[in-house]
Amino acid sequence: MTTSVLWTHTDPRGLQPAITGALARAEAGSWSNDSGSRADMRALMLAALGASANLSALPVGPAGEYGSSVFPQTKSERTDHQEAQQAILQGVALLQTGGRDPLAAPKRGGKIFTEGGEPATFKADDVALGWAGAVAIVGVVGVLACTTWQYFSQKNELEFIRVSTDANVKKHAEALGRVTSMVDGHRAKEEKAGSSLPWDEQEMLILNQLLATSKSLADWKPPAPVTIPNTAAAVDKVAGAVASTTNWLPLVGLAAAVWALS
Repeated sequence: MTTSVLWTHTDPRGLQPAITGALARAEAGSWSNDSGSRADMRALMLAALGASANLSALPVGPAGEYGSSVFPQTKSERTDHQEAQQAILQGVALLQTGGRDPLAAPKRGGKIFTEGGEPATFKADDVALGWAGAVAIVGVVGVLACTTWQYFSQKNELEFIRVSTDANVKKHAEALGRVTSMVDGHRAKEEKAGSSLPWDEQEMLILNQLLATSKSLADWKPPAPVTIPNTAAAVDKVAGAVASTTNWLPLVGLAAAVWALS
């Protein structure tokens, strides 16, 4: 049976202001062991998962004041988008473990509820959502579900991943934030153009920076740097590199993620 987790999060600031603050903190690397940093780390993870979903055929809508709709994340039909989705979801899994082996996470599923930077609560049954502010619901399965459960099970999430003390974790969070912003910006350009656009050289550089921080954080050999004209071959290299790491990190990019945003 596949392990699955349903994470419901709300932030009194509203999701979009929370995400904006989280991306700014990640860029600055100014993490500390307090509720503000915890709230921003959660918002960063939400933003990254949303960016990955926005590369699929069923994108996430803009973050509004209240969540109302559920969007299943599917694998993009474009091979270069698949590559970015995989990099993002691997990046989230690595961030949630602080570089530890994600396969060591407990195989436990369930429902997780968080509000801002307050301690997480775990419920067996659905509860009424009476919180003020925006609500996001993310469903994850497989390895990403295990790492998500492990992350929120910690009494102190940020100490567990060492983001306030480990330079590699800080750099990884920064790279994940940059890729998230890059993907969101790319999608905005495509919407304006009314057509699909290839990644440009700067965007590919940002994506490769995330692959590099994944390597530094986990001592994992990432795929060879992707190239603009040969994305199909690059995806093959990704799959081959992951398969050759003694099952250290399965294809997290194939995991399903669900968002509920207005």
